Amino acid sequence: MKACKLSEYIIQRIYEDAITQLKLQKSLYFIYVYFLVNKQKKIFNDKFQRWDYGPVIKDVYDKYKKYEKNPIEIPKKK
Repeated sequence: MKACKLSEYIIQRIYEDAITQLKLQKSLYFIYVYFLVNKQKKIFNDKFQRWDYGPVIKDVYDKYKKYEKNPIEIPKKK
């Protein structure tokens, strides 16, 4: 699984609470750590970068950076 795919799932499930880029990145990190500790495997292979406000997956950041600090809009179903 790619982190971008997981981020889409998170946005779909948490949208009622209006998730921001920062919350999304932190959610990805906690999910990653949970799987690593409890399942002894990685849920995705994307690498985190160390940024001032915490760990970031650059591909996910690039995908949603247009929202800046605003809530991420739910993607339209095709």
